[in-house]
Amino acid sequence: MAHSSVSAQRTPRIIGAALLVQLFTPWHSIINASSPHSDYYPRPQMVRDDILYLNGPWQWQAAPGDEEHPSPPFNATLSGTILVPFPVEANLSGVGRHEPRMWYRRELALPAAWPVGQRVLLHFDAVDQEASVWFNGVPLGSHAGGYTRFSFDTTHALATRGAGPHELLVLATDHTEFHTPERNHPLGKQRMQHTHAGITYTSSSGIWRTVWMEPVPATHLTHLRLVPNIDTSTLSITAFASAAAAGARVSATAFDNSGNAVASGAGAINEPFELRIPHAQLWSPDSPYLYDLTAPAAAPGDVVRSYFGMRKVSVGRDAAGSVRLRLNNRPVFMLGMLDQGFWPDGLYTPPTQDAWVADIQMAKSLGYNTLRKHVKVEPEQFYFLADRLGMLVWQDMPSMCGMWEMPGATGEWYFDGCWVTTMNVTTAHQRQFEAELVAMVRQLSNHPSIVQWVVFNEGWGQYAPRGPVDLVLAQDASRLVSSASGWVDDPSGSIRDAHIYAPRLDNSTGLFNSWATGGRASVVGEFGGYGLNVTGHMLLPNESHSYHTYATPAELVASYLAYLQDVKARMQEPAYAINGAIYTEVSDVESEVNGWATYDRQLKIDDAAVRSIAAAHADLIAAVT
Repeated sequence: MAHSSVSAQRTPRIIGAALLVQLFTPWHSIINASSPHSDYYPRPQMVRDDILYLNGPWQWQAAPGDEEHPSPPFNATLSGTILVPFPVEANLSGVGRHEPRMWYRRELALPAAWPVGQRVLLHFDAVDQEASVWFNGVPLGSHAGGYTRFSFDTTHALATRGAGPHELLVLATDHTEFHTPERNHPLGKQRMQHTHAGITYTSSSGIWRTVWMEPVPATHLTHLRLVPNIDTSTLSITAFASAAAAGARVSATAFDNSGNAVASGAGAINEPFELRIPHAQLWSPDSPYLYDLTAPAAAPGDVVRSYFGMRKVSVGRDAAGSVRLRLNNRPVFMLGMLDQGFWPDGLYTPPTQDAWVADIQMAKSLGYNTLRKHVKVEPEQFYFLADRLGMLVWQDMPSMCGMWEMPGATGEWYFDGCWVTTMNVTTAHQRQFEAELVAMVRQLSNHPSIVQWVVFNEGWGQYAPRGPVDLVLAQDASRLVSSASGWVDDPSGSIRDAHIYAPRLDNSTGLFNSWATGGRASVVGEFGGYGLNVTGHMLLPNESHSYHTYATPAELVASYLAYLQDVKARMQEPAYAINGAIYTEVSDVESEVNGWATYDRQLKIDDAAVRSIAAAHADLIAAVT
């Protein structure tokens, strides 16, 4: 899908010590500068009526770099301004540079219409990487982990200033590549030093997702766990609640997409109960059917709205004995693209949610049914859009730095994915990684679009995979789990994943020799990387990188279609039994030029090429038996 023609505007800016030329996406000029990303509820799986968005201009200034615990600047006007929720390095933030430690401050008043006597919760959808928070001078707490939501109860701090105005102060710390035996954290592809052929990108520090507040009763729901079972036509619901809700119950009602109630039930808080869904309509990329759900707690005053999809993902053997992926008990070939989730104007944060929609719709127009969200966790709205539009998602856990001596491996696998340090993964690092892994799975586990969790990528910060795999399965046994995508395989989980960047699949037969054993399904987790330079739409035109570079779109498309023919020819052979393939990638990213779209989201191929690729994809997906 080609976007409307947009000229590639260019202005210089400084990121660390590097001068970058900035591109703008088509949505750059239509952001809501007073409150960006406030046109959707930030937690779509648990919606309440009352919300106060805190996105928009905040006071901002860098904190002293040599102080581990700088003094909070209470009641003081900070020297600069930043637009939340764009990361500090992004053009859209208004700052455009990295700072390892920074202050955010804003004053606010609560809506007069909010009920009196309720608790007031403050939510940060994500701050990279560490955050300490004060409200009216009262310390609320701290959080480590740059990819998941955290919350505080502000009720006691609100009482210190009556009607307000109230002061919210945040200290955000993100050293990105400052690693010690005490400090290491998942960071995905964020780097301060861009090395190793350009496959790492500018860091995204500070507040990079929505900040909001909401009133709740003392007894309120905190989390819903929704697990569909299409074999029994049931939905298992576990409603978790605040400590004050001990002994309380919750009811739930499911509605079809015409608004008709189709099932209802009730159960104890923190315990699973079931709704029976008659004549269940199944969710799939071709038919992304969603049911609505309301869940009022028995204690008065708290009602949340949610939704779910009835779908199942599994593995099983076909008539030839090969292990196959299955969706809703039918064989499926998961054909997709690597989705880095970077934007030239917003880095980790797109200008608007329309940018996500356009990426998903582009993938669907090309005939893909899958996106692999690569070593990044998106805001939940992205997954809601994938749920609604019909796109399977392989969800990676963001990688950390460091090396771990894999038993029986050779030296080449003791790989540090940061390329700028040699450091072992310590027990403390593992604890932080696993805490963030569990938080990611818990936060996203209700989205029907997500069909696979990927724990490690290419040995980056990888250590004994079985422990983290078991942690994921303890949280969510209803999805596929890949212990490692590419490079260092471990015979755990449900997927065997190889990365094959050779120009043709036939050149890589040796990688498949052991794939037919162990009861795991085989996939090509990354392939392609076919590059095409597009003048005027390149962030770093003198540093372009791809795995295979082509002079014209026609040459690139021909090479891509030839690779697909290799996949189709081998997918039924027991030595291969390929179940999925992920092409690199959705769009160019910084110096990488191997996207179907440029970094500023202009499609590189014409409509005829789109149609030929979509037809080849449909033919390949239909060949699964």
